[in-house]
Amino acid sequence: MKKKARRSQEAVTGNQMVGQRCVLCRSCEDDPALLGDKITLRDDNLCVHYFCLLTSCGVYQRGKDGEGVFGFLVDDIKREIRRSARLTCCACKKKGACVGCYVKSCRKTVHFPCGRKSGFVSQFTQNFPSYCPDHSPFQSAAVTSNLSLPQSCSVCLDAIDGDLSYGVLKCPSCHGSWFHRDCVQRQAHSAGLFFFRCTLCNNKDQYQQEMLRMGICIPERDASWELEADAYADLLEVYVHCDAHACVCANGRGHAAKSGWFAVLRCLLCGSRGTHRKCSGLALNAADWACPECAHNVSTDVNASLVASPQAAPRRTAASKRRRPRPSRVSPEELPGDGATPPFYVKRS
Repeated sequence: MKKKARRSQEAVTGNQMVGQRCVLCRSCEDDPALLGDKITLRDDNLCVHYFCLLTSCGVYQRGKDGEGVFGFLVDDIKREIRRSARLTCCACKKKGACVGCYVKSCRKTVHFPCGRKSGFVSQFTQNFPSYCPDHSPFQSAAVTSNLSLPQSCSVCLDAIDGDLSYGVLKCPSCHGSWFHRDCVQRQAHSAGLFFFRCTLCNNKDQYQQEMLRMGICIPERDASWELEADAYADLLEVYVHCDAHACVCANGRGHAAKSGWFAVLRCLLCGSRGTHRKCSGLALNAADWACPECAHNVSTDVNASLVASPQAAPRRTAASKRRRPRPSRVSPEELPGDGATPPFYVKRS
């Protein structure tokens, strides 16, 4: 049975779980971008990192999304705890290593956080395989003479030390965007599937495929800034304030009636100034109004354009063309030269 990354489900996460250990990796770290959500089931006294579940070799999603931990049943998780308790992490030398190399002949196992620190690549797609440093995918520089090696991370802008490696990745499209593994993982966690792309060339499809191959988890959700409650509420507000030099409204400048003399008209040019009809001496049915600043700028621009553009010459009518005097005929004797050929047609050898 294949594992699948969750799409949307509420998890119990927060500061109250920081001190609890993950039952698989035995770590208290709480970093959703690098380790996945830290989920707790109070009734079962169980706390686990989501990435630890996805990359574990002996547990699969056999339940529905609302059962257990995003489809991972509690009994299956406990069975995986017992299985991994016999395995030693090749990085920290402690028991409980639940992530193993996908190559059958390789016996290396690690805790997921230890694997991130020791060069294990876990791919968050299909069967969620993991590879040790000896069998993990890699990238080549492929830098031509016209393209120099980048000196800084295109995400955090800090310096990049050395060549491409486990900790330094690059964009497969432009080859000029290099970045730290942790930086691009945090970018993917924030941007989500729909906004995750190269920061330099803006490539999306090829970039995402390569990042998945290199072990970057791209959550199947919208960007984090799109999920904030009332994130764009300010854009829905309109300006309702009278900025006339003398406001005659008894209820003050902030009063805005739906119609009549004291309905607020906004500047049709900038939209950031307003006035009551009565306060600016407008007609009761007036619908358009420009604030003094915009009106002054428009008149200044019109005058400047008239001065800068040359005046066109008056157009001549057909009658004036007909009245144009025709050149008088001259005799050959009056022409300069020998009279045989006009001087402006003279051919010279």
